Amino acid sequence: KSYRETAKTISEDTDNAISHTAVRNIVLKLGEKIKKIEKEKWTTTTNKGWLGMQFSKFRDFKFENKSGSYIDELLKSLSNKETTTKRFCQILEKCELHMTNFKKFNDIDEGRYSFYSSHTDPQEIESMCQKIEKEKDKNICAFADLKRLENNENNLSLMWAHYGGSHCGVKIDFRIDPNYKGDIYKVDYNIHDKTYNINKLLLSTENTDSEIINILTTKKPCFKYECEYRAISSSIERLPIIIDKITLGRRFATEIVYSQQNEREGFRDDIKNLAKEILEVWKTGVKRGDREPEIWAYKTRYSKEPKKVEFK
Repeated sequence: KSYRETAKTISEDTDNAISHTAVRNIVLKLGEKIKKIEKEKWTTTTNKGWLGMQFSKFRDFKFENKSGSYIDELLKSLSNKETTTKRFCQILEKCELHMTNFKKFNDIDEGRYSFYSSHTDPQEIESMCQKIEKEKDKNICAFADLKRLENNENNLSLMWAHYGGSHCGVKIDFRIDPNYKGDIYKVDYNIHDKTYNINKLLLSTENTDSEIINILTTKKPCFKYECEYRAISSSIERLPIIIDKITLGRRFATEIVYSQQNEREGFRDDIKNLAKEILEVWKTGVKRGDREPEIWAYKTRYSKEPKKVEFK
């Protein structure tokens, strides 16, 4: 039913007049409260809903030689710990993901919100907005829900294209270290239509913190393919992880013809050597977890799914 029809039904059933605008406001307010309860229940540190979940982080190596051998480029960069793979090597060795200040995120609408105020002095309003901006000065690590990502081929393709260097990078599947003391938040993909009373928003620290998290975990619907979760902290700069699996992009495959025969063939030695080199970097670090990560790759440039790289 529409808000107008619902208002009419309520008025007739209760003999109390109510406008369709009032019905709309009630529905929106209830929706906000339900979402807030669900989010708080999931993100509390005492009830870690993220325990056992698997997530994914994509890395683009940004090779300069786009027409050359990506395997040779990566092997050379890993061996010499060059700039192109410096961050990847740090992830492998330390089993940590870097948390970036939200102001450095690509989307200019990150942290956007609407507000109204009882004050009319522009300078006073500007001062209040600056205070909220200061509260938003937090570190964020963004990553994807692996299950939702792999259940939708379109989402996975977009993530490889936008964050995995158009398959000239890697996908790192991981779990968050159970000893992590912070919170993990699920991103909501809604238009930024919530309007805050800026005066009330600044009344209490608890209220401000809660709403700031809501602001920092809301993105435009066009980003829904990211299936994103976020670790958010004012003090922590690294997210400890347990790496389960690393998948090489399809551009590392040299075979350009997809066929059942090629899918049955074993991996070439250069792919096996690359997998060994990646694991060697991991072994030089903290080696968090009870087993070493698996390395997966595509048999051809157009294979539908990757396969585990087996070697002795």
